[in-house]
Amino acid sequence: MADNGTLRIVAENKIKKIEAKIGQLEEELKREEIFINSAWREYGSELAGDLCDGANRVRKEIDNIVGQISRLNRFLDGGLDISQENYFRDQVRGFDKEINQLNDLKNSANAQLEEIVFVKSLLSL
Repeated sequence: MADNGTLRIVAENKIKKIEAKIGQLEEELKREEIFINSAWREYGSELAGDLCDGANRVRKEIDNIVGQISRLNRFLDGGLDISQENYFRDQVRGFDKEINQLNDLKNSANAQLEEIVFVKSLLSL
């Protein structure tokens, strides 16, 4: 893996690149909204309602990119140590193993409970 200084430069460059994409998307959104407003005045809600899907798609894409920038900034601010990836992978594997063991115990207890309930019903208890 690259050193931390190199990764910081990559992150900063990535932020600049995707911030430019936000600018493009905001312009696209502005054009969409102008078109929607025009269609609303001309044709009413029947056509304009369908056109809102395009604007909503652009808004969602902007929100997604803002989230990407937020995560990259968290890395740059030191709040996210990407060198801990293997540690957290191991943690997740361990939790998965424990969950599987607990599910096995639960299934065994459920099987015993079902058998007890069945026998009690046969005995009319």
